Amino acid sequence: MKTLKILALIAIASIVYSCGGGGGDKPNGPITPSVVSVTSVTLSKTAEELVIGNTLQLSATVSPSNATDKTVTWSSSNSTVASVSPTGLVTAKAEGSANIIASCGGKSATCKITVKKPAVAVSSVELDKSEITLDAEETYTLKATVKPDNATDKSVTWASSKTDVATVDNNGKVTGVNNGVASITASSGGKTASCKVTVVVKVKSISLSQTSASLKVGEAVTLSAKVKPDNATDKTVTWSTSDASIATVSNGVVTAKKIGTATITAKADDKSATCAITVVATGGHEGITEEDL
Repeated sequence: MKTLKILALIAIASIVYSCGGGGGDKPNGPITPSVVSVTSVTLSKTAEELVIGNTLQLSATVSPSNATDKTVTWSSSNSTVASVSPTGLVTAKAEGSANIIASCGGKSATCKITVKKPAVAVSSVELDKSEITLDAEETYTLKATVKPDNATDKSVTWASSKTDVATVDNNGKVTGVNNGVASITASSGGKTASCKVTVVVKVKSISLSQTSASLKVGEAVTLSAKVKPDNATDKTVTWSTSDASIATVSNGVVTAKKIGTATITAKADDKSATCAITVVATGGHEGITEEDL
């Protein structure tokens, strides 16, 4: 019996102690867990450009990872420009800019959204000239028209197919360089237009081997012509006389016919040179014509 009583007392004591009745250092109420505060919020993007109607899914990272409350709330500084859903989905609505803000536990992060209108593609490029002719060093500025008028990017780039014939600068100014044909192309938004440029090097001067000569009736003298520049497109020389009855000319060969004076002219392009011919009688008999001999 004594053994049973001792066991019963031990059991009662254990029950009392487990229920807090035994005193000691054990707390009397439920244990309250500690709160872990949010230290920062970061976003997957801090800035982005969108076209009206496009969307962007943002994601937020809350630190520390064991924060007690990691619930994120989303807001827009200008919802008429860009709105945001409770899950961070941004929708571009109108041209302008707006800040999308993610907040959690008193901390926040921002993504700047810039909204633009949809791009308007270039439909065509036109030039004011489809063909021009230039002299070497002569210039002409081509004018390019990009359509439609409201194309997003109307910038034009210029190129020459043969820069040794003609060059073109960023403003469409074409400069003739040397004989030949080149194609000048204006490009914008994948569209192009071209102008055929023919460069001719004009004659700058012509000179003769003699500027005067005295011949007896029946004599001849050969004149030679020098055309400048050497790379002139057309260096053909044409010859003429002011009076064929006194002196004739053929390919620069002047022949005296009768007493008198005549002017021999050599012409290349629009330049000319002359030689004064004086025809005298054979044997120095003044006034005697070829018909008299």
